Amino acid sequence: MLDDDALITSLNFIHTQLQLKTKEIRCDKGLAFRSKKFQQYLEKHGIKLNFAVSYEHYANSKVERSIRTLRGLLTKSESNIDHKGPKGFQNKLTEACYVHNTTIHSGIGVKPFNLIYAYDVGDGKMTSNLSDLKLQARLYQQFMTAPEKRVIYRKIKDGKPVNEVGVYKGRIDNVTDVKLMPVDSKDKRKFVSISGYKNRIM
Repeated sequence: MLDDDALITSLNFIHTQLQLKTKEIRCDKGLAFRSKKFQQYLEKHGIKLNFAVSYEHYANSKVERSIRTLRGLLTKSESNIDHKGPKGFQNKLTEACYVHNTTIHSGIGVKPFNLIYAYDVGDGKMTSNLSDLKLQARLYQQFMTAPEKRVIYRKIKDGKPVNEVGVYKGRIDNVTDVKLMPVDSKDKRKFVSISGYKNRIM
């Protein structure tokens, strides 16, 4: 069983490695998470604790989805000499996590690795603008979950700003251009190209 000291040590290690501030922890109702020492640690670092409903998988849907993905990767990974012996499963799991984190995720449209470390593992180049990458991931997530992928955007018409509706089409490959298919039947354009959407998409 994990005690509160081990839990705090693990969190400190994660913070040191990623250089990111934790905002919220979702966990079960284990004793370590409810201990006074751990509660003081959370308060000191401004971390919110969110308890999941016991024995209900839907309450941990994000975690369950990640575990299902990792399980699939473990099943598909090739067996080789590195996956045998006492450390075999550990090596296989490390490899599966690496593949998972360096693959574009359908929910955010970018690689998690790029968001965390600000460089692309493929070419080793630093991400030119991490805030743009985070914005790209957030917008992609919103577009994919919007009803019928409809997006309201601001357009200048006769010198006045008006709201228009378009349907998100394709991937967001950069942060300067988003392609939408006009909803207005009178609009004969195949795509509406929105540049500088930071200020224009509502």
